[in-house]
Amino acid sequence: MTDTTSRFGSWPRPARIALVAFSALLAFSFLSAMLDAGTTPDDNDSGSGSTRSRSARGWAAYAELLDRFELDVDRSRDLPDVVTNRTIVVNDVAALSDEERFRLMRLAERGNRVVIVGQPLAGIQGPTWAPEGPIVVDAAPSFRGETISSAGDGSFSDLGGTELLAGEPGAALVTTTSTGNGEYVFVATTSIFDNRYLASGANAALGIELVDDGPVLFIDRVRRQGTGWNAIPEQFRVAVYGLLIALGLYGWSRGKRFGPVEAANRTFDPPRIAYVEALAQSLASTGASPPPSSTSGSTTTKEQP
Repeated sequence: MTDTTSRFGSWPRPARIALVAFSALLAFSFLSAMLDAGTTPDDNDSGSGSTRSRSARGWAAYAELLDRFELDVDRSRDLPDVVTNRTIVVNDVAALSDEERFRLMRLAERGNRVVIVGQPLAGIQGPTWAPEGPIVVDAAPSFRGETISSAGDGSFSDLGGTELLAGEPGAALVTTTSTGNGEYVFVATTSIFDNRYLASGANAALGIELVDDGPVLFIDRVRRQGTGWNAIPEQFRVAVYGLLIALGLYGWSRGKRFGPVEAANRTFDPPRIAYVEALAQSLASTGASPPPSSTSGSTTTKEQP
């Protein structure tokens, strides 16, 4: 045992507990700071397409604009099973599972307007998407004489049988097509409705026209869940909590359940009366000397007969 260990072991128990707790808190704070620094992107890149994000690439202003026009706006991480007469905006179809993509097509066929932002959904007849496009494009035919601004990070090079709503046939930004009782609206890039571009040209007017009279449901899956500890996947956090609970139960089961640990020198209860009388009678009959008195502090001996 080292001198440091011996010195630590000589401390009072409350002081040792306080030191260990403080060290654990300090280590946790340091780890959280490292996670926060490693998982927080630049503000311009966070919350892309999220109606809760107020960063440059967020859609918080777009959602607020629709709300100001008294349109019923809702957000969800999951697609609904059965709804009708609703505008459903999906800004990241690549994140959908195969089952969810099939459900999205069924929602369009049953009378909903499905707005797909970004690369179109595979399996449906839509325009051909390209990762680049014009920064400023004519808003015709929807808004003649107006322009639409974007980051130039997407366009439709071929309409693919869809109807043009904004842009040019070789560099379209918005198209539409009917399916069943509903319709699809294809938007080439999320940047049209970003906080930084929404006020440009006819961007805001186009955003209102696309959702019609509502109600509007945003499938909002790109919202950031937080930084630091909250940036860790939820399944991992649940596993850590479970491990901590298991360690606590293990420590409780291995510890003393009734009171503190037994001391090396204990003060026992006074002897029982029966025991004292039996011992006194035995001493009297044998003539042995009684034990020293614990109350008088002096030692006395019984004279021999």
